[in-house]
Amino acid sequence: MMRIYSFVFSLLLVLFSPVILAGALVSKKWREWMLERAGIYPGSLREKIKGKKIIWFHAASVGEVQALAPVVRELKSLRQGRDIVVTTTSVNGRRKIEKELSDTVLFTAILPFDTIALMSRFIDMINPEAVIIVETELWPSLIKCVSDEKIPLILVNGRISVKSFGLYRALGFFFARLIERFSALIVQSEKIQKRMLRMGVRHKKMMILDNTKYSSGGGAARFLYPKEDALKNRVVVAAGSIREGEEGVIIEGFAASGAGGKLLIIAPRRLKRARECAAFLKKQGLSYILWSALKDRKKISEYDAVIVDTMGELSRIYGMADIAIIGGGFRKLGGHNPMEAAYAGLPMIFGKYMFNFEDTADRFVREGGAITADFSADGVAAAVRELAENSGRRSYMGEKNRSIVEKFVGSGPATAFLVNEIILESGAEKGGSRD
Repeated sequence: MMRIYSFVFSLLLVLFSPVILAGALVSKKWREWMLERAGIYPGSLREKIKGKKIIWFHAASVGEVQALAPVVRELKSLRQGRDIVVTTTSVNGRRKIEKELSDTVLFTAILPFDTIALMSRFIDMINPEAVIIVETELWPSLIKCVSDEKIPLILVNGRISVKSFGLYRALGFFFARLIERFSALIVQSEKIQKRMLRMGVRHKKMMILDNTKYSSGGGAARFLYPKEDALKNRVVVAAGSIREGEEGVIIEGFAASGAGGKLLIIAPRRLKRARECAAFLKKQGLSYILWSALKDRKKISEYDAVIVDTMGELSRIYGMADIAIIGGGFRKLGGHNPMEAAYAGLPMIFGKYMFNFEDTADRFVREGGAITADFSADGVAAAVRELAENSGRRSYMGEKNRSIVEKFVGSGPATAFLVNEIILESGAEKGGSRD
């Protein structure tokens, strides 16, 4: 099967090479990506790793880098005298590493194309003591080359999404054997573990730890942005990352819940949707103001709603709120990250299509910190009314969410500890000895 994969991958590279070369001619960013994907790295990299003992991390892009960061920092402190190399498949992911981990990582690079020749050459160049792959970066040639060299290969924050599970299961005869080449698997939840088992994966070292993406914490927004005095006697509903097609239903549901005594702060995912939000509010007879026009925060109490039309305000509005509505999950869009609202200690309402944050969302619902609402004005109204009229319930749910967040915060160090133990068990002390 590896031969078939290698042939198909190489054929696709040849077919798409004119497009890749054309992109490299017009874009510096694309050129940087193409050269390193082709295994052409600056000579300075070889000088940097000369005589070093290397631990190699690989993450796809920006989201996976966020999951990787707390593990890298902790493992660096556990394995003194080792240097960290991180590869990504995107320039944006690389930039994020350089920004957030410049004091921890020896160098970053774009992962070469997944051919046996290029992967073997890269592994030979950095000579890693261990390789840690984040989430589902299952590149067959990379996995084969590392395992053939008897280098410890560890999957951290492992996940198989509900959308991709069908494909992985259909090709289980290939992917199951590939995953079994890992020295150890650290996955995000029991649900992910069961999916791997259903794919046919049989591994004696499959462990479960919480998602490390949230391990670095975000601070409790409520402490950073205390509730405005003008809102002390109002229940504030913050609707964050609301997607197109959701705004009208959420606004209608808020109005139907009995808007008196409540304030809606709605932050559309795309700022250009502020105009549509205004039209929906006007239709429901609700007074509103744009966030950018709210110069005097004391006047916020004069309105039924505020439309957030500036970037980077979610922490602030969650800090002012009593209830959070998380967008993206009412329609089949996968949802948005609920952790920022959880950091603020808010009870949450979201739709049933949170599949991009499946395990996290399920946990908040299961442990009593969130409500799943039907995608209808009546469904949203019922959920808002239930929480708005019961301050004790809101406090209970908010505290539940804070306790869940605290558990997530410890997952990065715990993952790094396990990775270190696996490396020690393997006896892998050989990396980086070349001059």
